[in-house]
Amino acid sequence: LAPDDAQKLGWMVLTCWIDEDVRSPTDEEANAYAAAHVDAVLQQNLSYAKSSPQDADEWPTDRAIVFARLKGAKAATYLGSAADSKGILALCSRVNGADAAQRVRSFLKDHGGRVSQAKALLEALAANGSSAALQVVLAAANRSKQKSVQAHAAQLIEDIADQNGWTAAQLADRTVPTGGFDADGTLELDCGEGRTYTARLDENDLVTVFNADGREVKALPGPRMDEERPAVEAAKKLLSNARKETKQVLTAQIERLREAMCLQRGWPREDWESYIAGHPIVGRIVSRLVWQGYDASGMESALFRPLGDGSFTTVDEGDVDIADFSEIRLAHSSLLRAAQIAAWRQHLADYSGSAPFDQFGRDLPQLAQTQAREKAINDREGWMIETLKLRGIAGKLGYQRGPTQDGAWFKTYEKTYRDAGLQVEIEFTGSPLPEENRNAALQSLAFRKLRGSGTAGGAVALSEVPAVLLAECWRDLHEIAEKGTGFDPEWSKKA
Repeated sequence: LAPDDAQKLGWMVLTCWIDEDVRSPTDEEANAYAAAHVDAVLQQNLSYAKSSPQDADEWPTDRAIVFARLKGAKAATYLGSAADSKGILALCSRVNGADAAQRVRSFLKDHGGRVSQAKALLEALAANGSSAALQVVLAAANRSKQKSVQAHAAQLIEDIADQNGWTAAQLADRTVPTGGFDADGTLELDCGEGRTYTARLDENDLVTVFNADGREVKALPGPRMDEERPAVEAAKKLLSNARKETKQVLTAQIERLREAMCLQRGWPREDWESYIAGHPIVGRIVSRLVWQGYDASGMESALFRPLGDGSFTTVDEGDVDIADFSEIRLAHSSLLRAAQIAAWRQHLADYSGSAPFDQFGRDLPQLAQTQAREKAINDREGWMIETLKLRGIAGKLGYQRGPTQDGAWFKTYEKTYRDAGLQVEIEFTGSPLPEENRNAALQSLAFRKLRGSGTAGGAVALSEVPAVLLAECWRDLHEIAEKGTGFDPEWSKKA
């Protein structure tokens, strides 16, 4: 078919198939059903409310409310299924991706419990292959409430990743858990007829639950009858999972973004908008950080911060249009002028709350031209610190104890950056195992090349280390030294 004809035919098939599958009673039929049953339900509710006054709020005795609930329940009843004709969706592969994504996204949100149909629609989007269509498949792989649909979408994504040759970092961008939250940051929790609660993240990134009236509640209600028990249990499971995943994602993605800053990883603008800024949890981290756009030639452009509402601001509250950017990276003080650093420090203090990690706050040492070929930094050699204090500070900075050497001693704290193929190594005079608190002296900072096995090889020249990574690790060394007692000329005798 000609492209326009393929689009028209595919769109007709897609929309008609969905309409047939979700066909429900008309408004007149729903009204008639509610009118026929409202009096009986009112009497039942009055009886329940009288016998259990503590649960009276769960049994409305207002006729209008009962009528509306009965009408809504009837209107949500399916009159049939299009599952037996799902093969015809093969004709939808040439539909405009954005149009198909919007229609299928709505289906998955409102009718995702129809597992066979949901899988078929996801296959149609995967076959479509456009960015917009794949976004829906990715979302289903991360947060579909139906585990079989989620697994099906995940397999589709795995196949697509193989076909597209994505890197590990790109695949990670596309598979960050969402905690079940939609793109707008909400999670609907259905606790039975007429009881829909909503979970959202508050300003402290804690999962907060609200009832249908918008009032915050401490917990979801129990079932009013046995028929509601499965729905309530499912809702509570979703809420528990959301809290667990949110905590895990925030911890993991803050570290991942900090590593991306150190390695100056760049995202194509479209990927950044979709997978980073547009993620319901990661996007909250993104809005507390400063970013820099680059044009198609790789030239640096505007510095900006996302505001969380889809807009972007400069340091002086000017608007930024990111459509002109080809690539987006995290900003860092080692790449900016002093005036820019000072301005953004003030901006972040005024507007963004607590930053997930420091982009501009630490005064960083700089590599002199004469040091470029050196393979270690020794400017804190001989600075004394107790070993247990060293362990605590290094751990907070993300370093782990190095390998044990002869005599059950270890002499390094290490951190691995696999995307850069480097291992950072802070060396000191050593500590025995099991550890005991004793005086030690810092010695050096070096970067070693990772072998294929994951072990560290020889040290690399400092000029070969990404500039931001070098600056941050160098500052880590200084921060550790500042927690000790300072330089001691006789450190080799006292350590």
